[in-house]
Amino acid sequence: MNETIHLNQPINLKITLNSGQVFRWKIYKDGWNGFIDNHLIVIHQKNSILTINFSPNIASKIKHLVSNFLRLDDNIVEIYKSLEKYPRMNSLLSKFHGLRLIRQNPWECLISFICSTNMNIVRNTGIQEALAKNFGHQTELMNIKRNTFPSPEAIYDAGISKLQQIGLGYRAKYVWEASKMVRNGILPLESLKNTTYENARRELLSVPGVGNKVADCVLLFSLDKIESFPIDRWISKELGNHKTHLSDKHYDFLASNARKKYGGIAGYAQQFLFLSQRSL
Repeated sequence: MNETIHLNQPINLKITLNSGQVFRWKIYKDGWNGFIDNHLIVIHQKNSILTINFSPNIASKIKHLVSNFLRLDDNIVEIYKSLEKYPRMNSLLSKFHGLRLIRQNPWECLISFICSTNMNIVRNTGIQEALAKNFGHQTELMNIKRNTFPSPEAIYDAGISKLQQIGLGYRAKYVWEASKMVRNGILPLESLKNTTYENARRELLSVPGVGNKVADCVLLFSLDKIESFPIDRWISKELGNHKTHLSDKHYDFLASNARKKYGGIAGYAQQFLFLSQRSL
């Protein structure tokens, strides 16, 4: 089945899906295939029209799923206008026009960014696919066969040893511990959307293997905390810091200053700055 969404504000799927927010969206012909809440879909963009292919069982909610995932409820025109007042942003808003934040599944986002520690995007993409291939379930759409992302229960049942065997290394223990916390209700990810940035961040930092950057990425890309300002090596460089590692105190100082500067849309500013540094 297919459905269309007519857009009344800018979005560029290529820039957005290649921006380091998600790891399992693949180019398919002149579009993209990937998962939204473990539903395999294909999206094509032609100017201001999105055409979505999907399985019949999600027909009643497909527009909501896609709109929610792509944050079409964000007033991107107003967000861009707010960013225009910063000289550093002017050329970036033009160069990466159509960039949006994504609202992805918090569980998959958490595991993706735990795995991202000391790992580049290409390698982490391979790890996420390995997790799906080994512990997810196969699904098919338009002759595309892919595996869903594994549930917390599937990761927990797999155990640390099997996670290590697919390349997670020292991260295997952290991924397994996270699955245990979510499985047992110790970490209620969805409920973190309804609390403050500070409280949600504190909860995430209680998870083994989750540091400042990982917590801020999960908050920004899945938990609606768009004031979050993750600092990785690219953003650190943008901010004039060339140290390979930031102390907690230094990280908090830089991130707090960025949130004060950009306010409630600091996360959008972060993504433009991140892409700027990566493209150099």
